[in-house]
Amino acid sequence: MDAGANSNGGGDEVASLIYLSRALVPFSRASLQQLAMRSSAANALQDITGYLSYRDGRFTQYLEGEESAVLGLLDRIEHDFRHEFLTIAHLGETKRNFPDWSLKILNPLWYLTGGPVDAIDELLTLTAGSTDSDAITRETLTGLVAQISSGAQ
Repeated sequence: MDAGANSNGGGDEVASLIYLSRALVPFSRASLQQLAMRSSAANALQDITGYLSYRDGRFTQYLEGEESAVLGLLDRIEHDFRHEFLTIAHLGETKRNFPDWSLKILNPLWYLTGGPVDAIDELLTLTAGSTDSDAITRETLTGLVAQISSGAQ
């Protein structure tokens, strides 16, 4: 779900991370939309932005914002019984990529191109089981997220 512009506006550096998790319960389109509505409102209050993708029973979520807010949200997400974490990549301080998305569910058609969303999912799958990624992986993930941001619809 898209949100209006936030106070950060894309100019400042923010903490960012991306994770891959496996769903433990089925998610329908309606349940994903409901999740997006609730999460978008909560994220907007904390100036957290990013996206969520869901495909083949796996979630990939990119979060950016003030470090304590992002880490607090990650802690709540990690304790959600509906999924289990496979890998988390802390990307460090980056420019805000999605200033207008308090939570956007990516269009499933984006996966058909073999573009950056697909590449992120594959890279995170390859690094599953690690608690953090190395510098090359972080740089690659950061570049792929920037590609999604530049092609955002």
